[in-house]
Amino acid sequence: MKVLVTGGSGFIGTHLVDLLIKKGYQVRVLDRRVPKVPGVEWMDGDLRWLGDCDRAVRGVDAVMHLAARISVDESLDFVWEYFNDNLMTTVNIFHASIKRGVNRIIFTSSCEVYGNTPPTGAREDHPCNPTSPYAASKYAAERAALAFKHVFPHLKLTILRPFNTFGEWQRPFRAGAVIPTFILSALQNKPLVIHGKGDQTRDFLYVKDIVSAHVLALEKEIEGIFNIASGVPRTIISVAEAIVKRLGMGRIEFQPDPRGGAQVQTSVGNAENFMKASGWKPEHDFEKALDEVVQWYKEKGKLFL
Repeated sequence: MKVLVTGGSGFIGTHLVDLLIKKGYQVRVLDRRVPKVPGVEWMDGDLRWLGDCDRAVRGVDAVMHLAARISVDESLDFVWEYFNDNLMTTVNIFHASIKRGVNRIIFTSSCEVYGNTPPTGAREDHPCNPTSPYAASKYAAERAALAFKHVFPHLKLTILRPFNTFGEWQRPFRAGAVIPTFILSALQNKPLVIHGKGDQTRDFLYVKDIVSAHVLALEKEIEGIFNIASGVPRTIISVAEAIVKRLGMGRIEFQPDPRGGAQVQTSVGNAENFMKASGWKPEHDFEKALDEVVQWYKEKGKLFL
């Protein structure tokens, strides 16, 4: 099977492409950056151009659409760009896929579409209440994908909502990348800045568990909307303290949150539906995965400075 991965040179995309290659898939990457994984076909293109999308989907059996702008903070200042780059690019890749007879699409959405969740975890039927332009653009892209499914019922569509992903190759110093940001801040003897009190809760999941869920969705032809989550809430302050303890350096500093209502206080998922449909479950313990990620950034963190 030949699979197109949009955004295959990004954080999650790099790990997904690596797993697909190891499992014997032919992989084409559509991204403006050179892929980090050898053995893939790279297409330097722009999803905002329908012609590039059309070229990218020719001859593939499935599309895994990950490419997106992903910063809550940045979206507050670049509202138009976020809706254009997250919604219209999704419309383009779906339109091109349908035109070229590609009827298997896995779209990576975001847990941010829920806004605040119950402390026990949101199921897929929990009301969506996006609180930032980023979150709203991802939810709008979901609705566009579902409209394509309604008009073209033969389309096999999976929408995945990953919760807070962490791991190697995650770019620090941007919203959502709190773990590498804390690690590199500590290593540079800079404060680990926490906005607010640090009692915000997040559902952290190691990137390798996220991409294994994507591949299972592809292989088992699972359709529908699914959370990918651990179901375990962790406070931001507890994560910062764990990193300081592991490194033996760093200090925590609290600052007022400039994002106001865009900040989500509680974001925890329930992935029971996907577990039942696919047999998936997180295989990586958070503490052990954090050890590996801390070590990786100690060795390769200069790549991001």
